[in-house]
Amino acid sequence: LESCVKARNADLYAICDAAPDLLARMGATYEPEKMYDDYDEMLADPQLEAVIVATSDAYHVPMSIKALKAGKHVLCEKPIGVSVEEGEMLADAVKRSGKVLQ
Repeated sequence: LESCVKARNADLYAICDAAPDLLARMGATYEPEKMYDDYDEMLADPQLEAVIVATSDAYHVPMSIKALKAGKHVLCEKPIGVSVEEGEMLADAVKRSGKVLQ
């Protein structure tokens, strides 16, 4: 989040977390335009252009695929996935989406 705030070529538009206390604390600290407690709701926001997936490793691929299907670019933390098969599924999703995954 700190890097998003410091970036000259990006704006921290929204944050999302299922934990209300963490969402409130990060919202107060980084002051995004919007805060969500539902990932699908956030992905449905037409103003959102890209997401950073910074969750537990097991969720990296499923959340990245959801974002790509929603038409968003994705920056995903390492590791990108927990198996070769997951990596292949994600690569296929990137090709179908036409979006950028980093």
